[in-house]
Amino acid sequence: HWHEKVPVNADMAACENETEICQENMNPNRISVVYFDTQLDAVLIKRIMPVLTEKYPGYCCLFAGNDAGGYQYWVGTVHGDSRKVGELLKAYFTCRGGGRPELIQGKITGAQADIEAVLKKF
Repeated sequence: HWHEKVPVNADMAACENETEICQENMNPNRISVVYFDTQLDAVLIKRIMPVLTEKYPGYCCLFAGNDAGGYQYWVGTVHGDSRKVGELLKAYFTCRGGGRPELIQGKITGAQADIEAVLKKF
């Protein structure tokens, strides 16, 4: 379960949208952060991802978009290989993307609830 609320915005200060962090998954081999928002963009991700991956040892997964139009996604980590999360998503969804071990990005078609359910399998 993702249960601790942590604010996420360009300055990592208080904001109306919050991401939920899974404290049980502070393991670097698991997913630590899953966040969905309609307002994320590449500029914001470049500011948020380094802060998240420094604070949380596991994989940080950010999704921008909606169920109807799909999501842009970014997965980052400093301790593992983000491409493993990408492979999991590609096994369950219409998904494209790639990148380096520390950061992948792409596009995925699926419902938020379904994506969250698959990520919990990681």
